[in-house]
Amino acid sequence: VNVRRMHLILLIVLTLAKGAVWIAFLPAFLIADEPSHFDNVQFRAEHGAAPAPDGSPRRLSTTLPNDAAPEVRRLWAETLGKNYYRTLPADPSLPSRLDAYGKRPADRDTKGQTTSMNYPGVYYRLAVPFYLAFQTSSVVTRIIAVRVLSLLFGVCAVLATYLAARLVTDEVALAFAAAILVALQPMESQMTAAVNNDAGVIGIAALLLYFQLRALASLPAFPSPGTLIGLLGSALLLLFTKPTGYGALPGLGVIALALAHAHWQDHRIRWATGAVGLLALLALGYARARGISPLPGDTDAPGPHGYPDFWSFLMALDAPYWEYLVRSSWGQFGWLDYSLQGRWVPLLRTVFSLVEAGTIAAAALYSLRALDHPLWFRGRLWLFSIGASLVGITFILYVEHRFRLTGVVGVIQGRNFLFVLPVFAIWTVVALGALVPSRMRGLIAAAIATGALCLNLAALLTIMRQHYVQ
Repeated sequence: VNVRRMHLILLIVLTLAKGAVWIAFLPAFLIADEPSHFDNVQFRAEHGAAPAPDGSPRRLSTTLPNDAAPEVRRLWAETLGKNYYRTLPADPSLPSRLDAYGKRPADRDTKGQTTSMNYPGVYYRLAVPFYLAFQTSSVVTRIIAVRVLSLLFGVCAVLATYLAARLVTDEVALAFAAAILVALQPMESQMTAAVNNDAGVIGIAALLLYFQLRALASLPAFPSPGTLIGLLGSALLLLFTKPTGYGALPGLGVIALALAHAHWQDHRIRWATGAVGLLALLALGYARARGISPLPGDTDAPGPHGYPDFWSFLMALDAPYWEYLVRSSWGQFGWLDYSLQGRWVPLLRTVFSLVEAGTIAAAALYSLRALDHPLWFRGRLWLFSIGASLVGITFILYVEHRFRLTGVVGVIQGRNFLFVLPVFAIWTVVALGALVPSRMRGLIAAAIATGALCLNLAALLTIMRQHYVQ
C-alpha cells in the first residue's frame, strides 16, 4: 500500500509538472481545433446554454469560427504568424489590449457556430467553471484555465493506467512504467495541454479501462457496487464526450458475458442478461429505423473516396496513409504542420516488432504455465488489454471509412487513437517484460521510462524550435 501511494503521488507530481511545461510552451490556438473547442466553452459560459445551429446556410469553419468573439479574432490575427513568439515583445501592447477586451461582455460574445457544437457536451460543461473563474481576465488566461481541465483528464489517465496495470501484473516497476509511458507520450502530452475534448476521451476511457479490468479481476465473485458504479459512470461520461471514444465501450459486453457465464445459476442474472440484450436490440432497431447514427456516411451511396464495405476500405489503404497515422499518433503537432524528425519512425517500428515478439513469448509462457504456479501477469486481463487495443484501433479506422463515404479523406489522425494508449501501454510493458528473466524486468521498466522521457523532451525541443527559435 505504501509503495502504491508513493507511486501515485510521484505520478501526480510528474504529470502536473510535465503538463504545466507543455501548457506554457504551446501557444494559444496553435493546436489543431483549439479555437473551435474554446468557442464552444465560451458560448456556454457567456450564454448559459449549449450552442445550436442558427439556421444560416453558411459553411462552418474548421479553424477559427466565422463569428468568434472579437478578443479571439484579435488574438488569432496577432499571433498566427510564425514570427510573433520568436520576436517578443514585438507588440508590447497586445496583452493590455486583450485585458481590456476581457472586461467588455460584447468583446467576449460569440455566436457559437463552430464544428464542435455537434459533439456531446460533457467536456464543455466541465470547462465552463474554469472559464468563469477568470471571465473578465485576458482571453489567454481563460484558455490556460480551460487547458488545466484537460491536464486533469491527463492525470486521470495516468493514475487509471497505473491502477489497471497493477491488476494485470505483479511487477510493480512495469506497472509504473506503463503509467510513465502514458504520461510522457508526446501526442497525449499535447492533447492534455490543449482545449480539446480529446483530453476528456483520453481520461475517461482510461478510467473505464480500470473498472473493466477490476470487474474481470473480481470473477468469479460478483463485482463490488463501487466497481459497477465506476463502470456505468465512466461509460456514460464517455458516451457523452465524443463519438471517437466509443471504441472503448465493447469491453462492457465482454464483462457482461463473463458475469453471465459465472453466475448463470442465479435466475436474476439470466433475467438481467435477457433484459439488457432485448433493450440493446430495441435501441439498435429504433436507431436504424429512424436513420440515427453517430457516424457519417451511407454505404448505399459512397462518395468519390468511399468503399462499399469496411474490408475494401482497409485493403485500399496505402503505405503513406499508414505512415501518416503512425507519425501523427506519436509526434505531429500544432495544426499537423510540424513533427518530430523522421529518423525516429524506423526505431518506433522496431519497438513495435519487439512488442509483437514479447506478445508471442508471453502468450507461450502463459499457455505452458503450471496450474499451481501462476505467472507474474494475469493472462485473461492481459489478453483483454490486447483485445481492447485492437478493437479501439479497428473502430477508429471504421470512423475514417465512414467519413470517406461522404467524400472526405483524412479526418482521422493519429491522436484519435490515444484513448487506447493505456491498454497499449499495459500490453507493451508485459510483452517486453516477457522477453527477459524476472531479475531484469526492473531494467526493462527503467528503459521504457527513460525512452519515454527522451521522446517527450525531443517533442518539447521540436515545439520550441517551431515557435521560439529564430
